[in-house]
Amino acid sequence: MIANLQILSDHPDLAYQALQAMQSPAVGQLLRIRMSHFDKGHDQASDDATSYAKMLENFGRDHFQPILDRTRGNASAVEVRAAATAALKGAARLLALADKAHRHAARLEKAESLAAEQARQED
Repeated sequence: MIANLQILSDHPDLAYQALQAMQSPAVGQLLRIRMSHFDKGHDQASDDATSYAKMLENFGRDHFQPILDRTRGNASAVEVRAAATAALKGAARLLALADKAHRHAARLEKAESLAAEQARQED
């Protein structure tokens, strides 16, 4: 459950669209997929231990290529639905990559700040 969520916009239509987007079946499925990654042991520590290149390689192989393969030519409804599932699973993987990058950047910023502080103290 999410409590006290506020969508602020000067345009009520944009706020309504944002709320609709958050309540879409695709967003719900994306969150379920991401949570299932945690259940399988794909947590922050395992993401942080995996290189960016490996994460992107896995995304391309497991998600991007299947999306391309399933949507070429006259795709059937089943193929298009499978492409949608691959896209959501890929989005969950990219979300993990984005989370990893934010944590990594925060660690780098902290280290850089400490190094700068040490340099100032040495002067």
